[in-house]
Amino acid sequence: MAVLLHNGYVQDASKLMQKLMPTRPAKPGAAYLHVLARVREAEGRKPEARQLLAEALRLQPKSFDILFDCARVAAEENRWKDSVELLKRANEVKPDDPPC
Repeated sequence: MAVLLHNGYVQDASKLMQKLMPTRPAKPGAAYLHVLARVREAEGRKPEARQLLAEALRLQPKSFDILFDCARVAAEENRWKDSVELLKRANEVKPDDPPC
């Protein structure tokens, strides 16, 4: 799904997610919430995406990918202090390991 989102295939990613999981799990994991947040963000539903990312981060506070996406969202919202803090945390998880 991440590849579909990255290449702009938002509707395809959304449909694939619905096929794989037609109903939201009772206790969704961080990975599910992270992907769903990316789908919602690509659909333009930024407040919902922000909430899903925050929930994913609560479940998995040491996930480099989630921390990096949270930092990106914070920067897009001009919350620079939050963004820098999240990037520092991501660097603690994977020092000097920039995303591909």
